[in-house]
Amino acid sequence: MTRPVFTSSAADRDPWSRLRTRAIVVLGATLVVHLMLDLIYRPWAFDRGPYDFGLASSFTQATAVIGISAVMVLAERTGFRRDMAHGALLTIAPVMAMLGYECIQPWLPWGTFDPMDLIWTIGGGVLAWGIKLLVYDPVVNR
Repeated sequence: MTRPVFTSSAADRDPWSRLRTRAIVVLGATLVVHLMLDLIYRPWAFDRGPYDFGLASSFTQATAVIGISAVMVLAERTGFRRDMAHGALLTIAPVMAMLGYECIQPWLPWGTFDPMDLIWTIGGGVLAWGIKLLVYDPVVNR
């Protein structure tokens, strides 16, 4: 009796499946980094007060941009297109959304405007663009 041969290697799956898998890994890693910064680094930084360029209070902006970008990859139904405009959308849309939210906070009852949040949002956009180039593009441009 022969055993059935199962091929589930990454090479046998379609590029869309590989892209979704990579987006899930990016989203999971972003969540882990976010929780580590929130539960370990933030209390330590607020207790000791090192100058960290506002990381302790604004890291959520950077992790949110990266997370939203990964969710956008997961939510795409038609497959990831290779054009530059679509690739830029993965970075620009989350950055613009987060910058817009930060800018309207002075008029919200619960909002507090922090200029460092703007800087860390742009930094998150740069990181999201790097992740796109290093993680998503190798699958798309095969």
